[in-house]
Amino acid sequence: MAAAGWHEPSGLEQSRLDAGTGRCWLFVYGLLKPGLRPPRTFSLAFPDRVAGHLYDLGPYPALVLTPPGQPAECRADGFTLLIAEEELTELDEFEDVADGLYRRLSVMTELGFRAWVYEYARRLPSTARGPLSVWHPG
Repeated sequence: MAAAGWHEPSGLEQSRLDAGTGRCWLFVYGLLKPGLRPPRTFSLAFPDRVAGHLYDLGPYPALVLTPPGQPAECRADGFTLLIAEEELTELDEFEDVADGLYRRLSVMTELGFRAWVYEYARRLPSTARGPLSVWHPG
């Protein structure tokens, strides 16, 4: 029995903290969203948001996260997906992590998921449009 003011985490609350062996949470906001080119192993998707600025670079978006400890002036809308950890290597290649286009970071989402996210790792071009809350292709 739980003490007053404390409760046992529900299945969803616990899964936000621990995706399970061989699985992880991934926050997506652009081409990896369901309906576009989602990770091949995703099994669950929750509409979610992260603190940061989202920009339209034309063929793809750029997310610049709000640094920890600073107030979140903007939020980027997307989805938190449950995926197989083994797919992260493929996604790193897709996001061009090795060439420094994006970097994979851990972030806490608005719904409380500890998730990976791909943050734009270069200086924003002068043609970037934003900040936006949602990116739409095309």
